[in-house]
Amino acid sequence: MKAKVSIVKCESYQQKEVDTAVKKAVDLIGGIDKFVKKGDNVLLKPNLLSANSPDKHVTTHPGVVEAVIKLVKKAGGKVYVGDSPGAKFSTLETAKKCGIYDICKKNKVRLLEFNNPKLVENNKSKVYKKMILEKSILDMDLIINLPKMKTHCLTNITAAVKNLYGCIPEERKMQLHFKYPNNIVFSELLLDLYEYIKPQLNILDGIIGMDGNGPSNGNLKKVGLILASDNALAMDSVMCKVTSISEESVPTLTLAKKRGIFNRDNVEILGENIKSCRVSFKLPQSRSFNLIPGFLKRFLAQDIMSYPHINRSKCVGCSICIKNCPAKTIKLINKKAKINHKKCIRCFCCQELCPHDAIKIKQTLLSKVFKNAFNIYKKFRNYFQNK
Repeated sequence: MKAKVSIVKCESYQQKEVDTAVKKAVDLIGGIDKFVKKGDNVLLKPNLLSANSPDKHVTTHPGVVEAVIKLVKKAGGKVYVGDSPGAKFSTLETAKKCGIYDICKKNKVRLLEFNNPKLVENNKSKVYKKMILEKSILDMDLIINLPKMKTHCLTNITAAVKNLYGCIPEERKMQLHFKYPNNIVFSELLLDLYEYIKPQLNILDGIIGMDGNGPSNGNLKKVGLILASDNALAMDSVMCKVTSISEESVPTLTLAKKRGIFNRDNVEILGENIKSCRVSFKLPQSRSFNLIPGFLKRFLAQDIMSYPHINRSKCVGCSICIKNCPAKTIKLINKKAKINHKKCIRCFCCQELCPHDAIKIKQTLLSKVFKNAFNIYKKFRNYFQNK
């Protein structure tokens, strides 16, 4: 059976328009009754990366969350909303800033703080065999995944599959970044999570997305779309098509194909034609490291891989990057953050969570040389293939 992905236009976050678009997107893939049964305990898992207001478009917009709450309640489900933020903030604190707490209160929905870890042993996993997951997730009848359309400095995109990382509670996410530091092994971990949790319904907030140095300090991009799917990998694949991002540059998709759990030819796209709504997203500068053959990465990482750079004029010394650095390589010197690049593992957590846009990703000279050489090689290859 083909995985289904629907594409529906939604030009603004006006609640009536969002309600209509979300319902239409879900109807195209079978309707909410296909997923929610009366009496089901249903968890909505938005992207609550950090405590930012909705107009920053770092997190899933509260209007999208409310639209899904209404759908689930109408189908007779009991709704919960929960996530584990990326920074050392509580879910409650983050949800209040993001506008989702008010939505939960208005609709009489319980907000779950993911602070109840449970060990799950899964021998089918490739790298993450002893999983620490939020217990309340395991108690649910249905998981509805509500990602945001953004780029990401480690995995290139953060959408349906990457959003599941928030199912790991508290500081364990930071510990896993240190244990699985490069984009390949980290993406294997994400796929282990995906195969175990398997959210039955995914609804992507693509009304306003973010490209460049996402997931919190990139460029805002009007896309005007809501996507819905019964398969998170298929959703990520279609997002790549919509944003003109090569699927080969997204490690979760390339590794999923190697595992045999995803085939892009087995995806049915419903609703809008991709050509009519395609936009062009720029990927983060860190992506050049993804092009390097695996056997070279161990030896050339420090010389070739892009690195986080602190703009001292923007740094306010808030210490969020210090608290969230898995390798403990950042210190406060003269009230400004400073990174020890020799010990930096290039997980980009500091850039991801900086609330002041003070950390940018920079490329080394060798990285630029390698990238240019690879682009020249591609041009020659395409020329001779088309000749």
